[in-house]
Amino acid sequence: MVSNSQPTILVLSQDDWKLLREVRLKALREAPHAFASSLELETAFAEADWRHQIQRSTWFLARSETVDVGVVAGTEQGPRERHLSGLWVAPNWRGKGISRMLFDAVEAWARKEGTPLISLWVSLDNLKARAIYQHLGFTPTGLVAPFPGDAQRKEERMVRRVPSA
Repeated sequence: MVSNSQPTILVLSQDDWKLLREVRLKALREAPHAFASSLELETAFAEADWRHQIQRSTWFLARSETVDVGVVAGTEQGPRERHLSGLWVAPNWRGKGISRMLFDAVEAWARKEGTPLISLWVSLDNLKARAIYQHLGFTPTGLVAPFPGDAQRKEERMVRRVPSA
């Protein structure tokens, strides 16, 4: 279902753990190759596990009316870096600027915290995601590592400077 309303970005609190569970499982079902986790692993998460996910990262949810259309996490990586992970947009919402909206939320959060750098890891074979990240201003670092859970695949670290306000 696609709504005509422009999505809004919500910052999830621990009490929103059911929302995170629903959208994460949807993402893992739709694009299992894109994530370092698995549907099997996260389906087994208890409430405490979902609350822990929200405690350790800041989760941003894109919602149009009552439909969750995208999600992303930002995690502190020390005082000078924030890490973007778990970016997903529902297939029927792709190409509508949702990735940009979610990234802008992470960037605003990083800027508010005085952090000059946002990093991420993306698999070398996920060409669509790499193109989106490059369009958002991320540059490859050349640092390559085995993809978690699948040593046959490789992932690369990308970074983007956070512009001053």
